[in-house]
Amino acid sequence: EAKTQAATAQYILTGFQEAFAVEPAVAIQLLFWIRDPRGGIGYRDGFRMCLRWLAQTHPDLVKRNLRFIPEFGRWDDLTALFNTSLEDSAAKLWSLAIEANDLNAAKWADREMKPLQRACGFDSRRGEADLRKLLSRVRGDKTIESAMCQQQWDQIDYDNVPAQALTSHHAALKRHNKDRFQEHMSKQALGRAAIHASILRPHDCVRTAQQGDAHTADAQFAGLPPPLSPARTVVVCCISSTVKKTFRIDYRNTCLAWSLYFSNQLPAGNPLHRLVFSQGSRLEVSDWRDKHFSEAAAVSLTRLVTFDLAQILADLCTEGMRRSAKREHMPEHVVVVSDTNTPVINNADMTTAVTNALQQWDNARFVRPSVVCWNLGGYDNPAAINQSDLVRFVYGATIWAEDLVFTPKPRSIRNLMQNAITPYNAIA
Repeated sequence: EAKTQAATAQYILTGFQEAFAVEPAVAIQLLFWIRDPRGGIGYRDGFRMCLRWLAQTHPDLVKRNLRFIPEFGRWDDLTALFNTSLEDSAAKLWSLAIEANDLNAAKWADREMKPLQRACGFDSRRGEADLRKLLSRVRGDKTIESAMCQQQWDQIDYDNVPAQALTSHHAALKRHNKDRFQEHMSKQALGRAAIHASILRPHDCVRTAQQGDAHTADAQFAGLPPPLSPARTVVVCCISSTVKKTFRIDYRNTCLAWSLYFSNQLPAGNPLHRLVFSQGSRLEVSDWRDKHFSEAAAVSLTRLVTFDLAQILADLCTEGMRRSAKREHMPEHVVVVSDTNTPVINNADMTTAVTNALQQWDNARFVRPSVVCWNLGGYDNPAAINQSDLVRFVYGATIWAEDLVFTPKPRSIRNLMQNAITPYNAIA
């Protein structure tokens, strides 16, 4: 995994260098979008590698934008500038924030950071001890980490703990502060306590459920913003038998999580508008509205399925005919979410099979649905995405998935990117 992360960080650096050579201002905005865990994709390693390269090649540009680093990232991102010509500037910015009692600045600082010790004006012989005292004073018991380190479990203010932190520390919290922790999670599940889920994604909720904390998973899932799924949509979940991981993301979890997320807000009463599992040559409709999210996640992950787009479309039509469904009962949108490489649609046999399946819809006097295949496991032939009138392919764990999946005429990737970097216009 470490090798994969390093290779991808290097890949991002190479792409950033190419973009910077053409449009420096846009490349800088894009870099902060890459780092931003709330409005962007929250990728830390690639950001720091690019930032270090910029500090070595364009230090004046980085210095002008120094204040944006902790704003869109974390204070410890400044460590990427240590051992560069900007070390003193970065450490001074950080030390001023700590001395001003900035809790986040203190949270991400380490007493062993020599540049930070010097910036705070501490003697080299006692710098570590003095910095520790300063950080301890600023932190107090205000962060969950500080309270945990000091064994002050009853001092944790759960109402102000981010959902991601609850996920990361849930095992320790259940062990040392079980009653208060479970009481808080029960309140969240009932909507009586706020859920700070600004950086959560659906697959985080599945991971929590797999760790055995159903209450937390249910509360997290309930705290996600509602999806944009149109009313007449069927979501088909295709989970392979191969578990693929990269950057701590399990594509099986991600595939299931987004399938559950997209199908969560669909109207009750019509099972054709629910989550569907592709079971080889047949479809199994799963109406999980009566289940908790954690229950649905646990049951669903036991299903290993195959991807056959033509068969999926044919089976949906057959199911509609068997139920004597009217046009208004049939889905307008079929979204196939898969964790495996999908077959290339411009393959002659595949195109013929999909065409024949859609012809069955015509023969049954149903309106052909829009068909989207969202492939989370990568794609062997990206050029095929725009080469089919039958199916739209979306690939990768992109944060624009909903726009690309559910918008009839989605904006181009370039337009989506231009819109995404708008919040970073002040950076130049």
